[in-house]
Amino acid sequence: MSDAFEVYKLAFGHNEEELRLLWQRNSSFLVANSAFLVGIGIVRSSPGFSLLFAALGFLLSLVWTESSRRSYRWNLYWIRELKRLEEGLDDCKLWTRTGSSEGKMQGRPSLKWSSTGLHLAVIFTIAWAVLTINFALQVIGA
Repeated sequence: MSDAFEVYKLAFGHNEEELRLLWQRNSSFLVANSAFLVGIGIVRSSPGFSLLFAALGFLLSLVWTESSRRSYRWNLYWIRELKRLEEGLDDCKLWTRTGSSEGKMQGRPSLKWSSTGLHLAVIFTIAWAVLTINFALQVIGA
């Protein structure tokens, strides 16, 4: 095998590892958010504690959103790198096609899935913001 193909395999492996880490992080953030929701359910009779759980959920979701955004950008970097490396390979066209659809990604929908994680984080952030405001209003008696 050529050195170019070995470099391509290494870059491909890095991309796969980044995607694996992305989904592990997304799963961890989802479990933590679920724990805060359960916490709100347990202490729902106490607006102060509910506010605490909602505020922590909001902060956690902000971290999740930023983590997902950075992971998405890192995934874009690896895909651009894989496309660049494919130019020197005749047999390997996983990320690019020839013909009318040239330049479009085929096969591996990693960008779609990494952006899905980002969208999920944003949805949770908005939901936690609404809950935090709701519980804050309850605490101040509005």
